[in-house]
Amino acid sequence: MKKPSPLIDLALLALAGWLMFGGQLGGCNLLLVAPAKVTAVTYVHDEKAVIPSPVLAALSELNAAGIMATTFPDDATDGDGDVPDQYKIALPAAKTIGIPSLVVQAGDKVLRTLKGPTTKAEVLEAAK
Repeated sequence: MKKPSPLIDLALLALAGWLMFGGQLGGCNLLLVAPAKVTAVTYVHDEKAVIPSPVLAALSELNAAGIMATTFPDDATDGDGDVPDQYKIALPAAKTIGIPSLVVQAGDKVLRTLKGPTTKAEVLEAAK
């Protein structure tokens, strides 16, 4: 079998470099993806749980920054006996890792979950 020309190898390397570093060199930006914007943070807990004060402080700070940050007891329902719409994504995600947990969302997508945060720093870091 005949080995491809060194020019083909060079062309492929140039193309790969252009795709990888195109933003800095004026080429293609196919590999750059904007991070998802956090829209909601929910601390899901047991109905009788005491929510740590630092967690509440962090949720308050997130609300002030324009992110809907709330607490939700894992067995709460609305008037129809269903989970309220705003928690239909957060509750199953929290139950997957265990209660209490923090669920960070971008719209209807779960970005990350954190099992049992107790500090303000943990909550704020998860919401980044």
